[in-house]
Amino acid sequence: MGPEPAAVYWRRRAALLVGAVIVIVVAVMIIKALASGGSSSANTTPSPSKPAATQAAGDAGANAPACTKEQLAGGKLALDADILLTHEKDAYPAGESVALTALVKNISAKDCSLRNNAHNVSLNVASGSDRIFDSSDCAAKVPQDSGDVIVIKAGQTATIPVLWDATRSQQGCREIAEKPFRNKDASYVAVVKVLGVVSDKTQFLLIP
Repeated sequence: MGPEPAAVYWRRRAALLVGAVIVIVVAVMIIKALASGGSSSANTTPSPSKPAATQAAGDAGANAPACTKEQLAGGKLALDADILLTHEKDAYPAGESVALTALVKNISAKDCSLRNNAHNVSLNVASGSDRIFDSSDCAAKVPQDSGDVIVIKAGQTATIPVLWDATRSQQGCREIAEKPFRNKDASYVAVVKVLGVVSDKTQFLLIP
């Protein structure tokens, strides 16, 4: 047989080239399908927005009834009081709020919740016989549903943060221009009540 025509030769090369391209395209499609399948299976796995422990605590808090005075009285965390009150620093400079911490124990067998606002947690600050601040002065202007909800587990002790901006107050929430005195000997005493249960006293300084 003699040599084949050039047209036949080129047709065969074209067929081989097309076949190679088809194989490459098919291989790429298979790889993409495998990759997208793996990614899709990963994305379909639910990812909780917060840890299960946090969710459980939130659920428990949502269902816990409001604390009563009887559930908190009798803890005796301080020597002569049912609530232990501490301060973060011994002296607070101007422009810094006084940060206090009240430790409250739930002496009952049931969990309860407490909203940290002026209706449930009151702060009284005095310097000698000088009445400086009482959060109950403005309680009427504080919404009942304001403040963080703190869950106190049965038999457990909870930490309640209490902040004072180092200003004076008057009954009826009237504004007072006079500010508490500040100097290295300006000593102040704070007492906190939680649902009427009284804390011990804690003492600190207001400095310039």
